[in-house]
Amino acid sequence: MRKILVAVALIACMSISSFAQNDNEVFSLHIDQLTYTEPTNSNSVGSLLGTIAQVAAGQSSNNRHPEVVPHINAVVRTAFSDVRRLSPVEGAGRFTLSGEAVNINTWTKTRTTESKNSKGKVVKKTFTDHYASVGISLTLTDSATGQTWTQKFTGGGDYHHFDSEAAAIEAALNLLQGRVVKYYNNLFPLYAQIVDKASEKKDKTNEVYIDLGSDNGIFRGLHFNVCVVGEAAGRATEHKIGKIKIEEVQGPDISLCKVEKGKKEIKQALDSGQTLTITSID
Repeated sequence: MRKILVAVALIACMSISSFAQNDNEVFSLHIDQLTYTEPTNSNSVGSLLGTIAQVAAGQSSNNRHPEVVPHINAVVRTAFSDVRRLSPVEGAGRFTLSGEAVNINTWTKTRTTESKNSKGKVVKKTFTDHYASVGISLTLTDSATGQTWTQKFTGGGDYHHFDSEAAAIEAALNLLQGRVVKYYNNLFPLYAQIVDKASEKKDKTNEVYIDLGSDNGIFRGLHFNVCVVGEAAGRATEHKIGKIKIEEVQGPDISLCKVEKGKKEIKQALDSGQTLTITSID
């Protein structure tokens, strides 16, 4: 297979630059238990007016659920089983994750619907909809340098209602888990090289092969940004020229990708030998 020399830049747009020189290394991660402090109720005028407004809108006052904290801890641990470059360990790790649960609320709203029965009579039905919101703040610490990254995540809210409180909480936790996975996969992206063109037509590259495969935990549908590396004022620059998507994982270190955006630009860059960065974004 003819190898196209496409170098991976040392600095990627959304990565932790200090680790980019050791591309795709998987780091050990120790996860601490999340803490939780019960918020104190406010008796201020603003708080009372907010409660009155909730009641007028058919919303009950918030119910807090500290008993959900163990489930949040489990969700966070499960999330990191899907983070490709951070591997949870029981003992000390290169990184440590700590944090707190800052919000675990449920509330209800009532709504009334009207319909006509077979006799044309208007029938009213009142429903109680359940909502939940779960918020956490996570801090990732590099034990080697002491550098930290803190990020807040929220699942749930007013977007979707459910038939029960338990169902609302479960949905909020599922959403929270997905957001944690996405954030840390973007913080520690995968880097790839294009090793060959797979399909071309005239002035467009339609498919390419990259040097990532089953050994890297990738999957069909995973997207990568394609950027051209340049220089300005003595500094490295990146300019996005396209996006590719994995169509088929074909081996431990090779996958077929479809070019979704920038078919002309990617062909021109490959033909002219420009330096590219190929970085995962899912």
